[in-house]
Amino acid sequence: MNTTQFWPAFGLLLVDSLEVMKVPAISLVCLVLSAGMAASFRGGRWKPHYWLVFTQFLFVPLVATVGALFQAGMRNPAEPLPKATPVGDWLIYILFYLSLALSVFWIYRMNGLRCFGLCLLAIQEIVLLGAIFAAGMSISGAWI
Repeated sequence: MNTTQFWPAFGLLLVDSLEVMKVPAISLVCLVLSAGMAASFRGGRWKPHYWLVFTQFLFVPLVATVGALFQAGMRNPAEPLPKATPVGDWLIYILFYLSLALSVFWIYRMNGLRCFGLCLLAIQEIVLLGAIFAAGMSISGAWI
């Protein structure tokens, strides 16, 4: 794959991963989590290393990159589904479980702001699951 094919696919997967927020139930959950973040934030307890919790957002472009690099391509509906790339599948699983492990780590580390961290990381995981869904469709070639 060259760069003229990668960047459009990458951009499409990023947009598709954020479109999960258009689903009414998910929008409502994110709104409730945002309200929980606002209600639980106490500025005096914020420590400088808590900013590292926002590194979780880097998983979204990583998953989109995996989906763009290992895409099965567009298919003709009359033909059978192309075979998914096992490396792409494994990379998505690894990134998902690594993100979950880091989320648990950051919630543990945020003493005094654990409710805030839980709400923030839940929103980040929702966006990541949208990226995983879009990248999974790209890797398998089964678009809906």
